Amino acid sequence: MVSPARRARVAIAAVLSGSVLWACTLISDFSELTNGSAEGGAAGDSSEEGGAGPFGGRTGEAGAAASDPGGAGLSDGGSEASGGESFGEAGAGASDAEHEVPYHEVVLADDPLAYFRLGESEGDVAADAVGDFPGRYVGEAIEYGVAGLVRGGDTAIRLTGAERVVIGDSFSFADGQPFSLEAWIQAETLDDEIRVVMAKPFTSEVGEQGYSLAVRQEAGIRFWFARDGQQKRVLGDYSVRQVAHVVATYDGQTARVYVNGVQLGSGRIPFTLVENEGEFVLGNSRQGIGFVGILDEVAVYGVALSPERVRAHYDAGKP
Repeated sequence: MVSPARRARVAIAAVLSGSVLWACTLISDFSELTNGSAEGGAAGDSSEEGGAGPFGGRTGEAGAAASDPGGAGLSDGGSEASGGESFGEAGAGASDAEHEVPYHEVVLADDPLAYFRLGESEGDVAADAVGDFPGRYVGEAIEYGVAGLVRGGDTAIRLTGAERVVIGDSFSFADGQPFSLEAWIQAETLDDEIRVVMAKPFTSEVGEQGYSLAVRQEAGIRFWFARDGQQKRVLGDYSVRQVAHVVATYDGQTARVYVNGVQLGSGRIPFTLVENEGEFVLGNSRQGIGFVGILDEVAVYGVALSPERVRAHYDAGKP
């Protein structure tokens, strides 16, 4: 029979033995944990190198790799999450920048009849980016090389009201032919005068002929049609000094005015245009009442641009 004293000594020895075993285990676990953190830290250094990659995406990849050798430590997990987020933002930004189509390419994709970028620094020739209808600068006060109105575009011109760009006898759009007129503008004067952005007017024996796109205080944007003295206009809101992408379309029956990608006015035209001998001009009309402000990226189309294409043009060029 074991005495009470011996039982007490055995129990004490068991407790002491268990404590030693627990302590050894704790030391071993601590050593493994310390080594694991060191490996994770080394992988973290690789993560920083990945962050310096050309697309910012290597950060996420290195962070994910670091979590494996580090034994899923809290610090490594945080690096992985941060790296993944960095990869997503940088990757998306790089992708957007790489895939953004320049404004002039969006315009050319819709096959304009003529496209005057007005980016000349001097001279009297206004180049047509399509090539068939070069214009001629007329007036000594034209200011070349002003900051353009289109994101990523080239320069523009500033007019004082007395200058114009003469294209010649083109673009009558007779007998219901659809067409579109497009420009980026910043008018510095808005008053009671009809200040022409572009036009092809003519006075015949039977009255006014042609069309124009202009700005006026009471009307805003003014898309005007005339035949044998009959006249019709469609309007859209515009404020002085507003940078605006302006598009006027005609589909053979209905005229529409868009400002910054949004249709602001429409109306049925109860007659068709006729061939006329007037000159197609930018910035001025035959009466000498001209546009005052910045004119940029003018295009003429032989179709009525759809609302979707108008919006696409605005989105491609908006500042």
